[in-house]
Amino acid sequence: MTESQIQRLIFESQSQLNQKLFRNSAGYDKQRKIRYGIPNKGGCDLLGWTVINNVAVFTGIEVKSATGRAAERQLCFIDAIRKDGGIAGICRSCEDVERMIDEYVEKRTD
Repeated sequence: MTESQIQRLIFESQSQLNQKLFRNSAGYDKQRKIRYGIPNKGGCDLLGWTVINNVAVFTGIEVKSATGRAAERQLCFIDAIRKDGGIAGICRSCEDVERMIDEYVEKRTD
């Protein structure tokens, strides 16, 4: 399954997971000489929030295929979100997203 196919499945399941996610398009416009995306390099493919106990928790999902590997800057961005109390990780399926949320909730209730 490709990353775009996985991303589509995650978008389709987000309401069941109490999430609101947005595609983080990143790139460079040569004509206007600007970079766009959050942040320009390393930002997660999907950004938004997950509602847990009526609180919106910042969420970043880096979508990868079964063989895809995250770049160092992507791992740093994921780590920064986690350190500041958000939910973030590399996901290769909808089940990975569910597992990531469950692990976050478990850590907060221990």
